[in-house]
Amino acid sequence: MAKVKLANIVTHCNQTLKPESFEDWPGAMNGLQVENHGGVSRIAAAVDATPATVKKTIAA
Repeated sequence: MAKVKLANIVTHCNQTLKPESFEDWPGAMNGLQVENHGGVSRIAAAVDATPATVKKTIAA
């Protein structure tokens, strides 16, 4: 699977999903939760970012 630059994925997701337009509880974090220094070959979407979400994404 080809890897894509993280910045390209974040830009696309932010333009498509517009996370800043959601009203959420104070302190909520919408958008990128975990970043890396290399390319991206898998992404996950979850209500809450947890270590289990990251581990399952890596294993997929």
